[in-house]
Amino acid sequence: MKCDTNVNPDVNPYSPPTSGFEFVPSSEPRSVSSGVLLLAGAALGAVSFLAAMALIPSSTDSPTTHDLRLANNLGFIYPPLLGIWAGWVRRSKLWAIFGFVAGLAIGLAYYALCGTNFLAVMVGFPCILGGATSVLLGTKHDSWLSGIPQRLIRGLVAGFVLGFTYMLTLNITFPFTSPGFPYSNSVSDHSSGMWFAGTFALTLSSALYLWVFHWSAGLNDHLRREGGEPADAPESASPGVLAMQDQPRRPADR
Repeated sequence: MKCDTNVNPDVNPYSPPTSGFEFVPSSEPRSVSSGVLLLAGAALGAVSFLAAMALIPSSTDSPTTHDLRLANNLGFIYPPLLGIWAGWVRRSKLWAIFGFVAGLAIGLAYYALCGTNFLAVMVGFPCILGGATSVLLGTKHDSWLSGIPQRLIRGLVAGFVLGFTYMLTLNITFPFTSPGFPYSNSVSDHSSGMWFAGTFALTLSSALYLWVFHWSAGLNDHLRREGGEPADAPESASPGVLAMQDQPRRPADR
């Protein structure tokens, strides 16, 4: 039996057919190293926090109102930027647009749920962010619906890493950057401390989060396929490909 050896190198034989649930066209994600992920996450966090601080009105009457405004601003800045990043990794403008819109939706949901419980603000919002973005921006190649529970659980873990790291770092560094702490109740003193301590806290926590987010959303799944057979080849490869792999090699005809 003669086999056709003309194989297109640009087509992954292990990729299953496109599903009708894949409403945003899929493409092979970029390979991003851990160092780049950490640097990109740090930049994403720093830019988001500085922009959120700059948008707080100078007429804010109390530190509590100041922090709630900050949290609301971050909800409308950080998730859309994360969605754009996911689109860049996916090499898709449609994914970037979808990620941006999904980020705004997450910000709206957080704005509606935001209260005065700062444990929920600092930890609850990151968990919402992590779970929602991992589900919405998940990169399963067979179906968008495939693996939603796994992506949700992983996303909650990623969000907890973001929120816990931010809260812990902020509580450690804020007393050293806020003039008059803990006796001053001045909004200007509080804001001054947040400019430094908050920026550092979100820069650090965002660096860790983006690294974990790539795992939670499946953006690193393609790395298993590079350089050889993927871990899930028996399930995703076609029967014809597996049959060809099982045949013993024969010397070439002379």
